[in-house]
Amino acid sequence: MMNKRTVLLALGLVMTASLSAQTPESIEYFLDTDPGYGMGRVIANISVGDNDCSFDLSSAKEGAHILYIRVQDSEGRWSPTMARPLFIERQHVIIYDPSRIEYFFDTDPGYGLGRQLENPHTGANTYIMDFSGLEAGAHVLYLRAEDTKSNWSATLARPFFVMNPAPSSITAIEYYIDADPGNGFGIPVPLPSSFENDIAFEVQTNEISVGNHQFSVRICDETGKWSVVKSQPFQVVTEDGVLSVKWLMNVAVQAKEGTVVLTDASSSRNEDCVVELFSLSGQSLGAHDWPLDQNHLTIPVAAHHRMLVVKVTERKSQLQVVQRLMMQ
Repeated sequence: MMNKRTVLLALGLVMTASLSAQTPESIEYFLDTDPGYGMGRVIANISVGDNDCSFDLSSAKEGAHILYIRVQDSEGRWSPTMARPLFIERQHVIIYDPSRIEYFFDTDPGYGLGRQLENPHTGANTYIMDFSGLEAGAHVLYLRAEDTKSNWSATLARPFFVMNPAPSSITAIEYYIDADPGNGFGIPVPLPSSFENDIAFEVQTNEISVGNHQFSVRICDETGKWSVVKSQPFQVVTEDGVLSVKWLMNVAVQAKEGTVVLTDASSSRNEDCVVELFSLSGQSLGAHDWPLDQNHLTIPVAAHHRMLVVKVTERKSQLQVVQRLMMQ
C-alpha cells in the first residue's frame, strides 16, 4: 500500500536575540494574532546579551505568517513587539512498495523500456546489473522504480567508467578527480577475481562541487610501473534540485589503417579543439586542429608507431580527453 508521511520543513525557527535592557524574565512569541501580554508561548532561561531561541511552529498551517516576539523583564515591563515574516511549507514524502525497478545506460529509452531488475522490495536491495556490450570509457547508469499504482520515482544517476586493460600484469587500478595526488595515492578500484571481462567501476562524485572537473585513471603493472593517465572531463550539475553528472567530450578514438580517427558523433564538444599525438615516452608527434563543425578527424600516423597517446583539448576551456591507443 502507499502511505503518506508529512514532513514540516519549518519545524523550528532559530533566531539570535540581543537583550540589553533590564534583566529579562522571559520571551514570549506568537503567530499572526496577538493573544495579549503574557498569553503567548514562553521561552524561559534567557539572559542579557545574545540568545539562540527555537520556536515550535509544528501546529502552524502552510503559507505566509508573521512571527511576533517580545521580552518581559524582572520588573514586569514588556519590550516593544518585534515582527518577522516567515513562510511554512510542508513536504509530502511518499513511501511505497515498488512493483519493478529498471535501469539503463547513457540514453533514456522511455519509462518501462529499461532493463528490469527482479524482485524489488522496500528497503535495502542488492542487485547485479549487466554491463555487457558497453564500450570502454565514460558512462552514466540510470535507475528508477515504479510503484503498484504505476507512479514512477525520480531517476537516479551514477557515473561509472569501463576499462578493458591487458589482464596479465595488473596489480592496481586507481583514479582521481582534478589534482593528481601522485602514483599510488589515488582512489583504489577493487580488482576483479579474473580479467575475462571488462572492468566497470563507479566514480564517486558525492563530495564534488558543481562545475567542470577532470576524471583520470591509471594502471600499475607487476613491475611497479604506472601506465599513462587516461582522462575524461565531466560536469556536476543541479537538475530539479538533484545533483547529477554529465560526461563531457565523449570522443571516440580508433586506430584504422595507419591513421588515428576521432569521432564526436554525439556533438559533445563545445569548442574548436587541438588534437596532439605523443609516443609513450612523451615525444610529440604533432598537433592538429579539429574545428567544432567537423564531427570526424583523420590523422595519418607513421607505420613504426605501435602505441600512441592522444590528447584532445578544447581551446578556451582547456578541458581534455587523454587516451592511450594501440595501433593495428
